[in-house]
Amino acid sequence: MSKQQNKKRVLDLIQGSSNFSIVSDMAEEDIKTKIQYEVTLRHGDEDSACYYVDVREDIVTLDDDPVTEEYIEGFGFDTYDGAKKKYLEFIAEYDTLGTELCTWNEIEDE
Repeated sequence: MSKQQNKKRVLDLIQGSSNFSIVSDMAEEDIKTKIQYEVTLRHGDEDSACYYVDVREDIVTLDDDPVTEEYIEGFGFDTYDGAKKKYLEFIAEYDTLGTELCTWNEIEDE
């Protein structure tokens, strides 16, 4: 993706959000940014047996300083198997976008 295409994608992603003016200012100052996705599988509350899978999209500087952080998808599941399936689907979906991908399975990483 070219520098201009990346700038346009960043601006397109956050237009309408409260962070739009911040990113617009950064684009005008020619501060380079990148997009990172974080896919997480985690336990629900201590009192429940549910699991949550969510995706967060972060726009960060090349030094990994956050510009925006936004949850874009999330689902709750009654079973670990259902949650793990969706977690793996999200990894496959977001790993193909030419961006950085961070994953965290709280259940297996404990």
